[in-house]
Amino acid sequence: MTDCLDVCKFATFAESLDTFAAQYTAITGNPADVAYLLKVGERVYNLERYYNNQAGFREARTTCQNAS
Repeated sequence: MTDCLDVCKFATFAESLDTFAAQYTAITGNPADVAYLLKVGERVYNLERYYNNQAGFREARTTCQNAS
């Protein structure tokens, strides 16, 4: 979730999702709660996995493909 909020991961280890939700609401004016942030995080994770699978990266693959 920190990637979506564009905040430093190292500076946020002590913050809870409640704090992130409050910050999101304060900045955007759109109400957010923990459940909303978890849902957004799940969607981002699934989209990243989908994109990586489309690009040829599978779970068993541990190296990048050659560009040639």
